[in-house]
Amino acid sequence: MQACLNDCIDNVLLLLTSIGGCCKLKTVRDMNNHEAFYKRVGEKIREKREERGLSQEGLAKAVGLKRPSMSNIENGRQNILLHTFRDIAEMLDTSTDALLPESAIRQSVTMPDLAGYSKEVREFLEAGIKTVEKGGKLDHGDTATKN
Repeated sequence: MQACLNDCIDNVLLLLTSIGGCCKLKTVRDMNNHEAFYKRVGEKIREKREERGLSQEGLAKAVGLKRPSMSNIENGRQNILLHTFRDIAEMLDTSTDALLPESAIRQSVTMPDLAGYSKEVREFLEAGIKTVEKGGKLDHGDTATKN
């Protein structure tokens, strides 16, 4: 059954690639390790903060946080809100890309434009994308069939 599922996923990816050009859905699966992602973001924030000679307290105040929150962000124990992430990058005089893990930058996900396809084709492709996002495991919400 797993081999059949892998073939289905490969076929959906091949179809997505042929419809919309480059489609790198592997990134979605790879970046599902949120703990490692936020830990690396925090490390990069700490590196930039130290390069600038700022304290955790100083950076935290500049972006409207308390020092323990900044410590938690830098240690990957606290997820960072998007607007706070942007504010931190701005205060560190760097781009948001510079604070993201390299794999998140190099392997961006490009989704195909499905607007010109029938509802059935769009639903099929979206079901395949959801299956790939879940690491190839079928779920009760999936429309794929089990063999």
